Amino acid sequence: MPSSNTAAQNNPPAANAPGYVTTAVCAGCHVEEHAEWQDSHHDWALKEATEKTVLGDFNGGSFEQQGEVWRFSRRGDNFIAESHGDDGTWVEHKVLYSVGVAPLQQYLVMLDGGRLQALTVAWDVQAERWFHLYPGPKVAEGDGLHWTRTFNNWNSRCADCHSTGYIKGLDPRGGTFDSRWSDLNVGCESCHGPGEAHVAWAQKPDDTTGRGFTAKPGNEIEVCAACHARRQALGAESRPAGAPFLDHFVPALLREGLYHADGQILDEVYVYGSFLQSRMYAKGVTCSNCHAPHTARLKAEGNALCTACHSPTGNDAFPSLRNALYDSPDHHFHEAGSDGAACVNCHMAERTYMIVDPRRDHSFRVPRPDLSAALGTPNTCTDCHMDKDPAWAAAELERRFPTGRSGEPHFGKALAAGRRSEGGAESTLLSLALDEAQPVIARATALDLLRGYGPSPAEAAAALLSHKAPLLRRGAALLQESAAGERRIDRLAPLLEDPIRAVRIAAARLLIDVPDLAFPAQAVLPFEKAAAEYRTSLLASADLPETQMNLAALALRTGYPQAAEAAVKRALALNGHFEDAWLRLGELQHSRSRGAAAVETFRSGLTALPDSGRLHAALGLLQIERGALAEGISELKTAADLRPGDARLRYNLALALSRSNQPQAAEKRMREALSLAPDDPEMLYGLGFLLVEQGRTGEASEIARQLRRLHPQRLEGPALVDEIGRRRSP
Repeated sequence: MPSSNTAAQNNPPAANAPGYVTTAVCAGCHVEEHAEWQDSHHDWALKEATEKTVLGDFNGGSFEQQGEVWRFSRRGDNFIAESHGDDGTWVEHKVLYSVGVAPLQQYLVMLDGGRLQALTVAWDVQAERWFHLYPGPKVAEGDGLHWTRTFNNWNSRCADCHSTGYIKGLDPRGGTFDSRWSDLNVGCESCHGPGEAHVAWAQKPDDTTGRGFTAKPGNEIEVCAACHARRQALGAESRPAGAPFLDHFVPALLREGLYHADGQILDEVYVYGSFLQSRMYAKGVTCSNCHAPHTARLKAEGNALCTACHSPTGNDAFPSLRNALYDSPDHHFHEAGSDGAACVNCHMAERTYMIVDPRRDHSFRVPRPDLSAALGTPNTCTDCHMDKDPAWAAAELERRFPTGRSGEPHFGKALAAGRRSEGGAESTLLSLALDEAQPVIARATALDLLRGYGPSPAEAAAALLSHKAPLLRRGAALLQESAAGERRIDRLAPLLEDPIRAVRIAAARLLIDVPDLAFPAQAVLPFEKAAAEYRTSLLASADLPETQMNLAALALRTGYPQAAEAAVKRALALNGHFEDAWLRLGELQHSRSRGAAAVETFRSGLTALPDSGRLHAALGLLQIERGALAEGISELKTAADLRPGDARLRYNLALALSRSNQPQAAEKRMREALSLAPDDPEMLYGLGFLLVEQGRTGEASEIARQLRRLHPQRLEGPALVDEIGRRRSP
């Protein structure tokens, strides 16, 4: 375990980023705003560890969880956290900073290389207790979730949103940091932009050049989104307030594991991605309609906040809003003042993160239990009525709101089909991507899911390359990876000069392997500039395992497979429990004719992640390819148990069982696959082929007719007819 060395005990020096003047300067004129901001959550985002700022029990407190032991004490003005190593020794760490004020507070210590790490044992402010952010078995030191590793590194994961004027100071080769900031916490310039020009204007108020701020009216949501979003940074410094969001970040899409298929929050995704889905966002509602910007508190409590607009009198700022009485049992069908009568409990589902921190879904959705029944997504009705099922809730809503939205089309069905690779998902996703009535983030997610479907979607979505929404231009650009060489160049070359950096980088990323002579002459210089931006963005976050995976992809595209393998290994050094990295390393070794090494890689991955169905499946397929049929089938069976919704896995298992002369077992698995993807042409053909092998040509003929009816343009139907004909021939 890395130790807190003597040199690291002192707090890193603050240093003003270019153009920043600090909150203290702003307070000299803006006294009222500064007073409102003080003691807000933004003020408490990061503070030096002192008697006033440290809320946890450092007077001999301790914590133990399944072999992980911590002790907390005071030594003069210093706060000491001691971790108990596997070798039985205690290691002292001086707490330098406290993070947050409620409902929990975390603590930062310095490790070697300028790495500020957040302890994963935190203080529950309300219950006044120590607790672990990852309850359960002790987190292994090789796991990226271990408190000394990448996911709890403040420099990379937290600092940009918990300080002002942040400069990361990463050495991408050594992985060390020399991080600096203007203000410890979220101060004035985090939202208003660097204040130097404004101070100069204030000294010459007759100056006609403006007030000197980068943040402009109308840009409020993106100002807030810089922190209140799950996103990937494109640089190593704080985003100046007012700069376009996609110039500095790429937001997480509605991906599996982050969001439910219908867009409801699942993992800790914060607010932006949810709000982009809402009708409120589409109608011009902004953060400050509900939240006071300086105190960061709600402008009103309870239903009073919602009825400021949703009432019989409405709100003149939103003329399209239907004026009606909503805060009434006639609308919510619950006793006034009860939990069921609270607007947020029906329209803003609450999920708890970091064990004690409940957060609301900001998509402001109407409950759709009918989608729960179809997609397995949650809904606020059965969140409370846990003794009932979604079908009951859907029937109740349809009865009470006969003209409501129950049964209406929803983008969640297309995203669910794409996640499961269902038959017909391609056309459904494409329809969503092209539908101007749908939220941009849902459409961009559809484009992302279409990337595995070959050149056809790239052609169909090419019109979106010039869409006004940069998130759609970026998604359409990435989809061009499957386009033919010249078409890819022709379509992406104009985006190398797109006004938004995330779009330029996406275009450069897919053109990085194109020889200079293949470019139109006018695109050579723009490509060089955009490619430089791409490389800079990767180096800015080279300390993250995800970035190492992107560096590996870049190395592959430019013909350096050894460098790609080295980058994947660096990703695993940062997080030994990174499933995608284990899979990618094995694939790279296999592609370079090192099958035995790939087998050992998958086995090593399973040592770290024994419940990874994807790793079991990869190992099984590789073993089958190498002739170890029995071992491969065993691995695929384990994978199938771990991935109950994976149709393709069951298809592969069925084929392996057939090769192993187990026809009944093969048929059973193929029927399981079809139950998950009932119209998939390959799986229909697979079942038909298995029936032909058993001499059941009549049943196979029925499947051939079904194939020709459902997929008249595909070859599986005629191929199955040919197989039946050969079987019947003498």
